[in-house]
Amino acid sequence: RLARSIAPEIYGHLDVKKALLLMMVSGVTRHVSKGVKIRGDINVCLMGDPGVAKSQLLRYVAMISPRGIYTSGKSSSGVGL
Repeated sequence: RLARSIAPEIYGHLDVKKALLLMMVSGVTRHVSKGVKIRGDINVCLMGDPGVAKSQLLRYVAMISPRGIYTSGKSSSGVGL
């Protein structure tokens, strides 16, 4: 149900929506020995044919996620992401 509620205007792509849902709930930051910190953040890179709603899905997730940041290929390569 939760995956289907992500961008409901976009039909299908249930596997992609599940991956985006897991990204939003993210992992847990762990602190291991000697002050080493392992981030629990999950990053997603969607690749595919033009016109299959990749940008729309990512914009929707960035809109509803409090820490979400949407970046495209041009802007991310310009700042070194």
